[in-house]
Amino acid sequence: MKTALLALVVLAASASLGSCNVLETAMGAPELSTLVSAIEAAGLTEVVGNLTTGTVLAPTNDAFDAALTVLENLGVTVSSLADIPTDALREALAYHILVDFYNSTEIAAIAPTELDTLLSTLVVNATALTVGVTPDGVVQFIPSSGYSVANVTTADVAVAGESNVTVHIINNVLFPTEALM
Repeated sequence: MKTALLALVVLAASASLGSCNVLETAMGAPELSTLVSAIEAAGLTEVVGNLTTGTVLAPTNDAFDAALTVLENLGVTVSSLADIPTDALREALAYHILVDFYNSTEIAAIAPTELDTLLSTLVVNATALTVGVTPDGVVQFIPSSGYSVANVTTADVAVAGESNVTVHIINNVLFPTEALM
């Protein structure tokens, strides 16, 4: 039921979003090619490509490679993105989209706090994502599951034509508790 609701809301959201090129921005970065493949496999191309307000947390290719190991350590046998059920992949990726715009300065100023993700707005009782800052000033995202805290490695990647959308490249895939159930 939760998955069907998420799919319906994602389809409705994609119809109401404006024109933007977040996906094209990711496609232009070779270190984000696995993210682009994951977005396509999860059926979120329109949602991400048409985002007009928000913050995208973009895991690198290395982060996705490490995520497969994390999943194996949790008892989930996967050798590639193709082995991850579409619904679980969709939920995990929705956890990487913050519903509000946050540049790195704004995030650092409000940390520690919980931020709403696309997943937390679409799924009843879904957990928010916690943001923090290390003593060295590195912005971190701490998932509800406690697995794979992600550091921002490149902040404030601009999305052409959209002043209310930004991308932060992160070094780990974030696993919401919901995607691991």
